[in-house]
Amino acid sequence: MDTSWIAWAVAVVAILLWLRERRLRRKGRAERGDSCESGRVDGPLPLHDRFRSERNASSAEQTAAKDEFTRKKGPRWVPARETVRVAGRQIGGMVYVGRASRIGPLEKQIGACIDPAKPVAGRGGDLAGVGVDYWPTYASIQPSSRATYLDWLAGGRSDPDYSVGYVFLYFYGLEHRFFREEPEDEERKAIIAEVERLVGIYGENRSVRDYLGRFLEVSALCMQSDPAWEPTFERVGPELPLRVKYVIGRMIQEGATVSADWMLSWMMTHPNWVVRMPARRAFPEFQALFRIRFAEKYPNGLKAAIPRRKLSVSYGSASGTFSLDLSELAADVPAISALSRPVRLATEIANAVCEELSKFSRYLARDPGGRDKIKGHSLLPVPIRPHFSCSELESLRAWTASRLKYGGLVEVSSLLHKLEGARPDRATKRQLVRAAKALALLSVGMAPDPRFAFRGPRLNEPVVLFPLRDGASTPEAVGDGYRQALLSITVGAFVAHSDGRLACAERQHLTSLVDRTGGLTASDAARLRADIDWLTAVPPKSLPFRKRLRELDGHTRHEIGRLALAVAGADGRLEPREIDSIRILYRSLGLSAGQIDKDMHALAATGPPSEPVPVRQPTESGSGYEVPAQKEEKPDSIAAVVELDLDRVSAIMADTARVSAVLRDVFAGDGERPEAIAGESVDRDQSPPLAGLGAAYGDFLQELVLRSSWSESEFDALATRFGLMPGDALETVNEWAYQRFEEPLIEEDEKFQINLELVGESRK
Repeated sequence: MDTSWIAWAVAVVAILLWLRERRLRRKGRAERGDSCESGRVDGPLPLHDRFRSERNASSAEQTAAKDEFTRKKGPRWVPARETVRVAGRQIGGMVYVGRASRIGPLEKQIGACIDPAKPVAGRGGDLAGVGVDYWPTYASIQPSSRATYLDWLAGGRSDPDYSVGYVFLYFYGLEHRFFREEPEDEERKAIIAEVERLVGIYGENRSVRDYLGRFLEVSALCMQSDPAWEPTFERVGPELPLRVKYVIGRMIQEGATVSADWMLSWMMTHPNWVVRMPARRAFPEFQALFRIRFAEKYPNGLKAAIPRRKLSVSYGSASGTFSLDLSELAADVPAISALSRPVRLATEIANAVCEELSKFSRYLARDPGGRDKIKGHSLLPVPIRPHFSCSELESLRAWTASRLKYGGLVEVSSLLHKLEGARPDRATKRQLVRAAKALALLSVGMAPDPRFAFRGPRLNEPVVLFPLRDGASTPEAVGDGYRQALLSITVGAFVAHSDGRLACAERQHLTSLVDRTGGLTASDAARLRADIDWLTAVPPKSLPFRKRLRELDGHTRHEIGRLALAVAGADGRLEPREIDSIRILYRSLGLSAGQIDKDMHALAATGPPSEPVPVRQPTESGSGYEVPAQKEEKPDSIAAVVELDLDRVSAIMADTARVSAVLRDVFAGDGERPEAIAGESVDRDQSPPLAGLGAAYGDFLQELVLRSSWSESEFDALATRFGLMPGDALETVNEWAYQRFEEPLIEEDEKFQINLELVGESRK
């Protein structure tokens, strides 16, 4: 019997059983590998299996994820409350995961879809987005960038160190979900909130503000017919923002006027308006002043014509994969893009506002933190000062309030220490002017005010602080009546101090001069009374003052004497004590003993003396008529009151311009260091070296330092004469001065003040 076929059959069965066992073994190994990845291992794995399992952990995980998401066709939207594990990272919802669509129209493709089949690097380090395209898709970016993107998603999607390319890749999925799949309102609101969150974190990027901002505008209009939009003042795209077109269009459609803020929004986002530097650098101040000036010109808002064209609304996706026509959302809202008149009218106001803020803007360019300093606050136009706080000013307010409570006498060194943070070695006119300006911001005056007084205070002398009336806030706001009265009380105070003391009656007489001066504002009168307080507390130095008076020519000394006489007799009479004081002044002026009698009689109400003038003494022969005996002259005292002609007195006091200028120079010598006044010349040969300035700017500066102050029109004319733009000349010269002296050479107040101290420094 042939049994060979049995042997062959057994062999075949054995082979089949061996193959089956081998197949089961391989299957078991695969199952043990999956169990290892998931943490469910029944027993120890062979060493080579464990090594292979660890090496392929990430690929196995990707395979599992791929198996999960490839059972369905195309990508799947993961809701916000769900999570999915991709490449070892737990990713929150609001993303697409699955096989990316590769076929069909472009608008159906979702480039932001996370395809688990795509390779991912072991670690992500491409925070700068080097491997991310301009219009990225998950499939197109590099494996290291995919790892970085997944890290960003898993880490909360809020790290500002990551490139905005990852933000846009994520946003592409959000906008696709919102517009192309039309989810429920609750999910739409969640998407809008997420985009707003992204703008809050990454909004410094202009593209983020542009594309994500457009999404927020269109999505808001999709959610409600009349969104509660606020004006926007930044132009980030080539067209007017949708909110501007829609809100203003609705205003016009309903017959309403355009308000200041929406008019400003329309103008600033208009593609034809160039935003000037003050509007960019000092926008809060610009907006506040624009509102005021707009309300002055259009108190009820600006009326605009209704255009015929209707507003069209569309949305082009940031990913470039779809676009939508949503014009039905705007109903019959007119299109404002073609209107030009309202923007032109608003531009006229805005340009004027920019001019008003030009000095403040240039100051911020030098000191960006200057808003919180008194110097910066003082450069704000007066109407908007109450709208902006200043910590330095508030500190000064509390300090001055405590000093005013006790009479207002403050030592100069203490005042400058409060303003400058250190006690200076001397008090210059420039420092005192700054102090007066700072106090004026609080409606507080300072006497003597260096702008008007004949002598400034020394460092160790006091000044008088007093409240300004009428809400005055600028130390320059004085009238001609004040200037004339100041001269009168200054001369009167010197006359009163001539005997070494100032009696109560003399002080009352000085105060009466203020009361009798017409045309004074409440602030002018308050300032003059403070000047009297200071002249009472700080009399002029007698010996140096007399010496300077004697150096004047005889005619000028006589004019001063006659003015003193007129001041003393301003009430129409001269008391004996007043005449005694004037005699002392006349002697100080080097005038003859009989000059006061001649001047006094010239002002007397009865005209020249009525007594006969002796021609010769009578002789013993008795011939002729006897002339009454001449009264003995008493040069140092007069017993009777002299009545004066007020018209003659007023004529002398009205013609005080020349005497005022002379006395200003005389009194100025009583200070520590007189400074140059406007119009005073500086030796051109001593002008500072101008290394670093171009020829035109150097010539301009040579001329500029010949005076200590220039009005704005004078400064502009000087710059134009040298072929320079005034603003450019100002900034160039000050930049040169900052590099050389760490201070500006030109300071902007009501006039352009030239820092002559720097000129002196440059000569050393």
